[in-house]
Amino acid sequence: MPHPPAPSPPAERGSDERGALTWRTNTALWKTVQTLARQMRHEPTPAEKKLWEYLRNRQVANLKFRRQQPVERFIVDFYCAEKRLVIEADGEIHNYSQAEDAIRTEFLEDSGLMVLRFTNDQIMDSINWVLDQIIISTHLSTTASSDKPGIDPPSPPAERGLGGEANIKDKIHR
Repeated sequence: MPHPPAPSPPAERGSDERGALTWRTNTALWKTVQTLARQMRHEPTPAEKKLWEYLRNRQVANLKFRRQQPVERFIVDFYCAEKRLVIEADGEIHNYSQAEDAIRTEFLEDSGLMVLRFTNDQIMDSINWVLDQIIISTHLSTTASSDKPGIDPPSPPAERGLGGEANIKDKIHR
């Protein structure tokens, strides 16, 4: 009696013209990821909601961002295709999933994406600083070599007042 066919792998590995790793997710998994992303867009965390208010409609460096964007088998919080930039808003759950986050970040960076991670507290308390880091990273991504896609942002300002929303319009329309 013949054996049933083996299930298809969740993804196939390859590389693009720049040599960055690429993955091709199978159709069933892709549909599941898309459905979950659509659901997650309707249930943002307070930090995601706040950051989206600044990233939407090309307000930051005239860049188009998407939220809860499927990227292969993952869903990233925010994604800018033009700069190949992923922005993650990390809540308390990320304190317990650091190993998984590291694997996910490595996968995304190996795929040629730059990953910036900010805590929910950084977004809520120091939005100017967060936006500055995003702007700096987008400028660095155009001048940096392709073999170093990821950038770790420096620590936010120690004083709470320095990262507030004052003069935000001056910073985001560059």
